[in-house]
Amino acid sequence: MKIYPLFFCGLLFTSLFAVSATPAGALLISRDDVPSAVTSAFEGAHPKATVKGYRQTERDGATVYEIEVMEGTTRRDFVYSPDGTLLAIEEPISPSLLPDPVRRSLSINYPDYRIVAAERHRKGTAVEYGAVIRRGKKRLEVLFDKGGNILKSTRPQ
Repeated sequence: MKIYPLFFCGLLFTSLFAVSATPAGALLISRDDVPSAVTSAFEGAHPKATVKGYRQTERDGATVYEIEVMEGTTRRDFVYSPDGTLLAIEEPISPSLLPDPVRRSLSINYPDYRIVAAERHRKGTAVEYGAVIRRGKKRLEVLFDKGGNILKSTRPQ
């Protein structure tokens, strides 16, 4: 019997990535665990999206449901309240696409950090920007408004 080490290494890497890609405190769930109001609202608005996964998490003390999807080549997370109200759409962006005020704020407030990842969060008509930044082993997640004002700064678990 042959053992294929590259296959097993790939399987291990995929498993580790799946675990590390889940935000701290988020619970991976199945579609059956998502309230029907959420799935109805999502499927009505995005019938052709390919769902990659579902998560239940807490934001500002309230339970929310995230649906991770692929639409073409774009990955997005749709965040819903249990009653099916769309709260936010989050999508990764290139750090170079962060608005100038956000980049300026990062360089002033976190001068020794480098940007590891960036996201755009749309909440109704408001837009916020998230950045994961790192200095050595220290990693922070910072949320900004479009003017570069820091809304929240957290250390991931």
